[in-house]
Amino acid sequence: MSGLMDDEYDPLAPVHYGDDAVEDEPSQGHDAGFTDGDNIVRVWVADGRLTRVQISPVWHHKVREKTLDQCFAAALASARIQVAPAVEEPQEPDLTGVDFSGLPRFNRSPFVTYRLALQNFNQRWEDAVERARTTPIEAPRPVSAETEGVTVRLDAEGHAVAVEFDEEWLEDMSVKDVNHWVVETANRAYAAHEAAPEPRDELADLTREHEILMAGLMRMLTGKDGR
Repeated sequence: MSGLMDDEYDPLAPVHYGDDAVEDEPSQGHDAGFTDGDNIVRVWVADGRLTRVQISPVWHHKVREKTLDQCFAAALASARIQVAPAVEEPQEPDLTGVDFSGLPRFNRSPFVTYRLALQNFNQRWEDAVERARTTPIEAPRPVSAETEGVTVRLDAEGHAVAVEFDEEWLEDMSVKDVNHWVVETANRAYAAHEAAPEPRDELADLTREHEILMAGLMRMLTGKDGR
């Protein structure tokens, strides 16, 4: 048997019949895009944003007991799986612009002063850790956008996690139109998404202060002025 129901038929190969044709556009980045397990939906994501969609021209025959919504959810989940970044080697603290020239040579008096400064620092660090533990962080809110018969939902980080369709609208649309409206709706959702403001990282500020304190102590012990 040959034609649309051929078992060896590639559902995502370019098929040209009227408005339902899927253009074979050159891909960038992840060449193959990301698909659901049955290769019914393929999505391309760049910088965390859905940029292109390709639905099999014969998706009606392939979904069986599933829905197109579920196929999109699977493809988008595949797109969100990223390889963990390589762990960077610890870097020496950047002390550019820190002037250690006024530090005295090591003796009892400046050592006592440094010890008191470190005790003060430790107390402020413990207080900051407690504030970080007990202060709730305002999380970004998930958003959605709707156009025509398509709804695209983003998670709190602004990644597309769901594409939902009005079934009656879907029956009247060509594959090419569905592809267009999914990307158009996603763009509207991205425009509506607002990332949570970055809170001031008090612990990072204190870490920087500790680096300077310890670098100053080492220069005082060695007699180097840091220049």
